[in-house]
Amino acid sequence: MIKIYSKHINQCKFKCRIAIQFFVFTLLLAGHHATADVRTQADSATELRQAIDKLSSRSGPPGAHRSASEMIPLSLLQSSIWDRLSANFQFARLEHPTIQAQVEFMQQGLYSLTSNLRDASPFLYFIVDEIDRAGLPLDIALLPLVESAFDPLALSNQSAAGLWQFIPATAKDYGLKSNQWYDGRNDVVASTHAAIRYLKRLNQSFDGDWLLALAAYNTGPGNVRIAMQKAKSAGLEPNFWNLKLAKETRDYVPRLIAVNKMITNPHPYGLYLPELKNTKKINTISVGRPISLETAASFANISEKQLRRLNPGYLTGEIPLGGPYHLTIPVEATEQLISQLNKRKLNSAEKTDASTHASAHVNLPPDSSSMSATKNHQGYDFIPYKKYVYKTHTVKRGDNLWDISRTMNTGMDQLMAWNGKTPDTARLHPGEKMIAAFITEENPEDVTGKLINYRVSPNDTLITISDKFGVAISQLKKWNPALWNKNHLRPGQPLKIPVQTSSDL
Repeated sequence: MIKIYSKHINQCKFKCRIAIQFFVFTLLLAGHHATADVRTQADSATELRQAIDKLSSRSGPPGAHRSASEMIPLSLLQSSIWDRLSANFQFARLEHPTIQAQVEFMQQGLYSLTSNLRDASPFLYFIVDEIDRAGLPLDIALLPLVESAFDPLALSNQSAAGLWQFIPATAKDYGLKSNQWYDGRNDVVASTHAAIRYLKRLNQSFDGDWLLALAAYNTGPGNVRIAMQKAKSAGLEPNFWNLKLAKETRDYVPRLIAVNKMITNPHPYGLYLPELKNTKKINTISVGRPISLETAASFANISEKQLRRLNPGYLTGEIPLGGPYHLTIPVEATEQLISQLNKRKLNSAEKTDASTHASAHVNLPPDSSSMSATKNHQGYDFIPYKKYVYKTHTVKRGDNLWDISRTMNTGMDQLMAWNGKTPDTARLHPGEKMIAAFITEENPEDVTGKLINYRVSPNDTLITISDKFGVAISQLKKWNPALWNKNHLRPGQPLKIPVQTSSDL
């Protein structure tokens, strides 16, 4: 139970925080010095002001108004990632003897805890931001600390791998590709998206109870349901604290809460948090072709060791044929890598060497798909860089998946997949955030080649357009997000088609 005095203190802290943030924001507006992070993450200063005014005018305990959509604007004004987290933690106010026991356990290893929190950089801001976008409690951003100590290459004796410790079967269910060259469980970006979808689905299946959902993430939903049924049979309320689960799971959930509690108020516990700013540290870009991390690192003017650390999913140090063709890079190296990928062209000898090198390592069977991939690799230069961005939609009363998918310009099945829903669990809740991913052009004036605008004629198909312009269908879909989940074209539909200019040949 939450202690009464603690609740009053938190209310006072919350109100003071609101007043301070509003004062800081007013100064920012007066001086016209709003930071780039605020400008890029909030639609406008007006939206930010309205959000603050809305919160300031409300009454009641802080916990009554903790939705992500309301708290995101305030969090952008915080300079430390720890301040952003502690201002939004929901579980840290909980009290239970097992939580206190885990606090004492964590205090015995403060050096390791501090070291693990330091290892969370540079991924922590990305994880926090993705969880915020999805509308999940920010407490969950520290789940990788409990799961893997923020080690993307962690491997358990049950074959669970990566920051989020996916076992092979669950990884497959949530679209994490795995082979001898790439493991999506080690890919921080891909596994974070998969973990969010999985956690959202677990939360829905346990009627919004996050403690049960977290227990299910650790031990499996079937074990949690069996324990709930046993608790009911014993006349107990089937909440997490009354369940007879494996010791690992009984410690797992309280340990996450204990960590969040310590981060919220570190000094009484003797914890000194590493300095981590509330700013973006990494970008994810699409390179569109096989490339070694050594080459990409030289293009970006960073060390290969640094790039490997950011891309632990590529097990052999290169992006193989078949991809996925994305790289995670430091924000400060983005423009350099973009420039090199867009301006450098491989001569025919280099293309042949690159193809031979890739084939020697990949050893794909000589089927049509691998032949096509090799032909495309030899026949085209790097397609200009595109950045992944997101659209969000807040569910309103009366919304349905069909209408939302049309509004967000994507397929309904893909929309459900991105948001951890299935036809059986596709119920929408007012205030829920739906997410769709898209890719956009970057620096179009600097790219190699050019894009042409094309109108689909009545007899056109993706195959005929691909043949006509010598562009792979995958590239047509890449430049036209409306085609991501469709193969059907309608007459008059506008398309962007990447073509080579005569100076590029």
